[in-house]
Amino acid sequence: MPAWVETMLAVASRVGNTYPDADMNPIPDSDDPFTVLAPPRPCRTGPLAGVGLAVKETIAVAGLPWHGGSKALEGRIARADAPAVADLRGAGVGVVGLTRCDTLGFGVTTPTLRHPSAPGRSVGGSSGGAAAAVLLGRAALGLGTDTGGSCRIPAACCGLFGLKPSRGLVPLAGMMPMAPGLDHAGFIAARLPLIRRALAVFDAKGAAPHPRLAVDREALAAAEPSVRDALDAALARLVAAGHRLCPVRLPGEPLWRAAHGVIVCRAALEVWGRTRRDGLPPRLLAALDRGAALKPRDAALALKAQTACTAAVDGLFERADLLLLPTLAVPPPPQRANVVPVGGHRRDVVAALTLYTGLFNLTGHPALAVPVAHPGTPLPASLQIVAPLGADLALVDAVRGLLPLLDPDGPDPDEDGGPFHAKAGGA
Repeated sequence: MPAWVETMLAVASRVGNTYPDADMNPIPDSDDPFTVLAPPRPCRTGPLAGVGLAVKETIAVAGLPWHGGSKALEGRIARADAPAVADLRGAGVGVVGLTRCDTLGFGVTTPTLRHPSAPGRSVGGSSGGAAAAVLLGRAALGLGTDTGGSCRIPAACCGLFGLKPSRGLVPLAGMMPMAPGLDHAGFIAARLPLIRRALAVFDAKGAAPHPRLAVDREALAAAEPSVRDALDAALARLVAAGHRLCPVRLPGEPLWRAAHGVIVCRAALEVWGRTRRDGLPPRLLAALDRGAALKPRDAALALKAQTACTAAVDGLFERADLLLLPTLAVPPPPQRANVVPVGGHRRDVVAALTLYTGLFNLTGHPALAVPVAHPGTPLPASLQIVAPLGADLALVDAVRGLLPLLDPDGPDPDEDGGPFHAKAGGA
């Protein structure tokens, strides 16, 4: 092991990788994924005409509150749409409203929101409200942010598609930052063609119709049995249809987790260090304290680890077009869980749910959560499929061709379900 890697792991040990409970000041539970509905506007034409958009409350929508659920920013109103929202409006979407999330995006469970179809379970987070709005049929498309998995995790918890595009494809201006080197904006939908239509607004590129597939078997083996069984069955259907699954090994969790944690904690200090602490969530306060404990060399080591992890993932695409691994290692956890059992160990819920997603925020590769048939359970399992940087539409198009094998009883992969018109709000 190189000396710099040992030093990076020592940094992680010094600052720690766990966070305090999210519910120190619990807020009453809600069945409503929206915090505020948007006033109606005239309908527009375009490729997304009539599509209702649910927007995570950390993203600016002109004239609506923009506080990310934090009392520290209470009363703040967005003066203009975030550019991504403006681009989607230009393509014809109607904004239905703002949706609940973990406060300021720091979390992975949206703990105050009840799951629409799996009572007692988490909708995932931090973009959980956007996923719940889609699952309830109150919006067709969700727009969220994803720094460690915050679009893919709720999509997996709600049996939906969730895409983290390539880094920089969807503009981040007008979105509350968590860690600029890791932040992405992403989409959640019940139908894959709708995600493709949204991607096309941002000039994504298409590609290969017959992809070479690779799978990280060690990652799959580490998943809980119910998840592993569902994904094993899906992979067996791919093999039976003639697909070859090339074995690969992704960068190990200790290194990427250490780098991810240092980048998040350093960014927290830069972004939120001057905000009054009494309105900030416990997880962010912990990140601020850890950021203050970092040494100047720690950030340089984290960037070196980020570069090494990116190069390692890039190298895997010399042998394959798509990488397959779980989105989540576990079924959706209890709604307000702070600790989750994984592989016989009790882990902080953030570490548990980002086990397979956080790496790709570090590397920037596009990653898509795909629902997979899981008989006997209220929700599908979720397979994460990853593509080379910039191959976003290629990823969606290739997965569209694989869907009949991944979820034989699922909806027609060529139908996007049509527009969803909200009963209130909507432009």
